[in-house]
Amino acid sequence: MEGAVAADGYFYVIGGRDGAGITVYSTNERLYVGYAGAPPVDIPWVSQDPVSGTVAADSTGVVDITLTAFPTMTLGTTYTATLVIRINDPVTPRIYVPVTMTILPPSYELTINFGGDGSGVVTPPAGTHTYLEGQAVTVSAAADPGSIFTGWTGDITAASPSIVIDILSDTVITATFEAIAYTLDVNIVGEGTVAVEPDRAEYRYGDIVILTATADAGWTFIGWSGDVTATNEQLVLTILDDTVVTAMFRGPTRVFLPLMRKR
Repeated sequence: MEGAVAADGYFYVIGGRDGAGITVYSTNERLYVGYAGAPPVDIPWVSQDPVSGTVAADSTGVVDITLTAFPTMTLGTTYTATLVIRINDPVTPRIYVPVTMTILPPSYELTINFGGDGSGVVTPPAGTHTYLEGQAVTVSAAADPGSIFTGWTGDITAASPSIVIDILSDTVITATFEAIAYTLDVNIVGEGTVAVEPDRAEYRYGDIVILTATADAGWTFIGWSGDVTATNEQLVLTILDDTVVTAMFRGPTRVFLPLMRKR
């Protein structure tokens, strides 16, 4: 059998060690991948590939062990076995390898995406997550300041920011956030002008706007009133909501003298 491929489910190793650990190349060692027991018992959910072969001395052979779940197995149950590698080496006649397999339901992917021109956070975070079949997953969305959550779309449609998904298949959903448009109204009392930079019909949350008041000839700028009060001619606004401000100008001072008539 030396150098030949076995036909009985064994692996034959050319060469080996004697009792003192000295290499003996004329000895055939028999390696058997089986299951613990006397005699070894076949376990249907464990298989090996290849089932036989030859390994030269001082070399390495690879045996793939495959665990297969059958429909008759019980979910949540852990099955155990022990692989035994038997050779005629007097130093190490057997090598035991424990094997466990827990039967779990299938797993599916839940993918969460963002949509819209607004911003927010979702829990679990955006991306792809793996869950077991039948698992109930709570998914929630919260809009950032200046945005609103408008709903879920995709494999599930809902308006509520918090939903519970029963995982039964791969699922893709999108959380949509829309940016809120804010207005800035600038009024003038008196004679003067106000430069607005940038000058837009609508603004987004956090936009910076610079207002510069310039009095007409003979008039004096005296301050800002409304949602913001200040006395500087230049006003820097951070848009956090709809905003109304008024630039106030005071006209020239008039002095009235009494009129005297001669008699």
